[in-house]
Amino acid sequence: MGRSATIGDYTDFKGNILALTSITMNVYATAEGRMLARNGAVIMTHTNIITKPID
Repeated sequence: MGRSATIGDYTDFKGNILALTSITMNVYATAEGRMLARNGAVIMTHTNIITKPID
């Protein structure tokens, strides 16, 4: 578990992120999985997409 995480512009991420402080998703970043911040926030823009993992 890290303090914070940033998903870069136009990144396609698959997996889960667990951060102590915060997670930031930059413009047009997408994620298939979970973004969990224990003490802070998950910061997204209107261009981000998060989908649940496919079984």
